[in-house]
Amino acid sequence: MTKNKYIIAALCAATAMGFAQEANEMPPVVAGITTAKEYKYDVSRRYVGRVVAEESVAVVAQVAGEIKEVCFKEGDIVEKGAVLYKLDDVKYTAAVKAAEASVAQAQANFDYAKKTFDRTTVLFERKVASANDMDAAVNGFNSAQAGLEAAKANLILAQDNLAHATITSPIKGRIGANTFTVGNYISLSSGVLTTVVKVDPYVFSVPSGRGDTAERIYPGSAEYPVPDAAECEKGTAHAETGPGVQWTDDAPGCRDRSLPYVLSNGRSAP
Repeated sequence: MTKNKYIIAALCAATAMGFAQEANEMPPVVAGITTAKEYKYDVSRRYVGRVVAEESVAVVAQVAGEIKEVCFKEGDIVEKGAVLYKLDDVKYTAAVKAAEASVAQAQANFDYAKKTFDRTTVLFERKVASANDMDAAVNGFNSAQAGLEAAKANLILAQDNLAHATITSPIKGRIGANTFTVGNYISLSSGVLTTVVKVDPYVFSVPSGRGDTAERIYPGSAEYPVPDAAECEKGTAHAETGPGVQWTDDAPGCRDRSLPYVLSNGRSAP
């Protein structure tokens, strides 16, 4: 009887241990499946920098004269070749006419000297003209030729001076302050008359030594479009159009539709 009690107790203990083991076991984990997708992520950093022009030209006088007309307004966008100043060109015009007359006279002397040379050469070959006659003809021809070349060179200089009496912009850009007004006499030593700064493209410059690449900005291009007048009027010209570029309502681009407003976040290589 006692032996049977021990067997029943052992069976109960084994059954209890089995239930306890089942209770401690974790249920199986169901794994989910998803499709991987590619997302574009632009890496950028924010720096304090400055916007600089790629090209700037100081306009100076190349001839002396009184300013007769100033043909621009400070802050205007001027085209390459646009007239900026007109100087008194009376003496330069007269110099060109005098140089043209000198060329005409030198040409006549050259033509006569060439005919003399040709005739003397024929006579010398026939032993009619002497060696001295031949030498004189050669000398006259050479002198006339040199005189013609000198007269042509003087004409070129006179024409160049006359052309510089009208001062033009060497590049397209925004023109700065005017130093001299109408009536002032200027010369080569007068210094800078005004400055023209190229506005397309601007270069956004960050401090060196960071290992970053400065961002070039081309306003009006397909990559960085200039906002139209409607966007500026509605106040919707805020969309970022490229790395480091953003239009705002009070930006110069919304006033003259040519310049971007540049934020201080240059694009960098990751």
